[in-house]
Amino acid sequence: MKPKLIILDCRSIQDPAINGVIKVGRNFLRDFRKHANSQKRLLIWTNSLKKRELDFIKAKKYIVHIHTRIPNIVLHLIFKFLPFIKIDGLLYKLANFKSKDYCKNTQKFYFGFDLRSINLSSKVQKKSQYIHDVAFEVLKENLSLKAKMFYYLINPKKTIQKMDQIITNSEFSKKEIYKVFGHKNIKVIEPGLQRSLPEYKLAKIQKEDYILCISSKDPRKNLKQLLEISKNHPQEKFILVCNDFDYYQKENLNLNFKVLENQKEEKIQELIKKAKACIYLSNYEGFGMPIYESIQNYTPIIVNKGKHYIKTFKIENLSFIENNHLPEKFNKITKTNLYVAKHQARKLIKSIVKL
Repeated sequence: MKPKLIILDCRSIQDPAINGVIKVGRNFLRDFRKHANSQKRLLIWTNSLKKRELDFIKAKKYIVHIHTRIPNIVLHLIFKFLPFIKIDGLLYKLANFKSKDYCKNTQKFYFGFDLRSINLSSKVQKKSQYIHDVAFEVLKENLSLKAKMFYYLINPKKTIQKMDQIITNSEFSKKEIYKVFGHKNIKVIEPGLQRSLPEYKLAKIQKEDYILCISSKDPRKNLKQLLEISKNHPQEKFILVCNDFDYYQKENLNLNFKVLENQKEEKIQELIKKAKACIYLSNYEGFGMPIYESIQNYTPIIVNKGKHYIKTFKIENLSFIENNHLPEKFNKITKTNLYVAKHQARKLIKSIVKL
């Protein structure tokens, strides 16, 4: 059996800011690294003008990390207008794969953690792409000018057509991707999590008197509704973890509403564990990592009623908003429905290299 080389395109998960897509990608990559061996080598590719030291991207035996310093706009323009330039050839050279025999006798695979423009040669035998959701197509009106320019350059439809396989996080996203792009080979592999504490210890954590929301200023995240709910419940304390919240004018917030910006992941996880409930109001979501993380910590979840959330996270785990008012009681988490990180990573690798 020929040895395998997996090119992992990590351009989308190297950003210091944390969101659901980046978190899922980093979790997968941490477990990917454990599967590298003499028959399954990993070539990790990142790109930015300044190289960042990232704990989840560390070279070791059978893992090569290649960082290119090409301005992103230039890279997108190259891939869009110069299709004869193939990035895998450059990566082999930078990785010092000098032996032509090694290149000839190795099966090559590509996996991108999120949509980015890419040109690959025919030597890559299978190309796979992870897509979190298709909000960029379904809710185009919410995109900023910068985001619109980005999607124009990467041309999602063309990029997806180049792929042999699309991998996504839920049955909802699978149906949406097929509806928008018509790709027939779409596989669902749910994100995996590592439980931070044993269940018996989580059960003993003393909950504090606040309702937590982890979100962003993207209009589809529906933060205006959160502000309205906080006004309707002045007796409750709300904490919002969100960067760049100036967009919503902090001076107009109620006294019971607190905003935390630029929080580290450890702090966010601590807030989830201690919250008496977490609220998530996004109008459109492929999965919903804050819901998932809250469930694994046995923190009650409050959401708008939607088929996707009910199907993915089980109705008995959810409490629902009615007319911008909180439910009188929060349902306790009864089924954690947790996908183990290492198992999901193993599924993903098998799917990437299966011809």
